[in-house]
Amino acid sequence: MVTLGAIHWIYIVLVTVVIVTMAMRRDTVLPCIIGLFVVGMTWSGSRLKPSRLCSMP
Repeated sequence: MVTLGAIHWIYIVLVTVVIVTMAMRRDTVLPCIIGLFVVGMTWSGSRLKPSRLCSMP
């Protein structure tokens, strides 16, 4: 069975918010930026910790 973690639920909420924003004919830039920030914070575990993808080897 597939288990969904917190990051999956946040992503589902983000997609829902973007779709609702588009249905209301509003700009989707701000919800996307905020959502990606929250997903990144959840994935990395901290606001201050740099992303693993951006760190130099």
